[in-house]
Amino acid sequence: MDQPQQAKAGSSNAVIVTGNNRIFGAAILNPGSAAAVLTIYDGVDNSGPVIAKLVAAANGVSAVTPDVMVPTATGIYAEVSGTGANYVVYYE
Repeated sequence: MDQPQQAKAGSSNAVIVTGNNRIFGAAILNPGSAAAVLTIYDGVDNSGPVIAKLVAAANGVSAVTPDVMVPTATGIYAEVSGTGANYVVYYE
């Protein structure tokens, strides 16, 4: 049985969810004066494979909605850089 679609937002590095999942979108909002980066890993920390990387320019936003949901085997971990940057990851 598939899980319902969910979203988790944050402003610091975090485990989004553990286990087998699928990502169907992500966004980063950057109110700062320098670029911010959201890196999403298949795992529970930043040692797993990178499955998405979004870069938002100063005072900008970056979003992605892949044509096909991206499967994860171990979990979803989000790592964010940039002062004041916020993100959301959509998954099921």
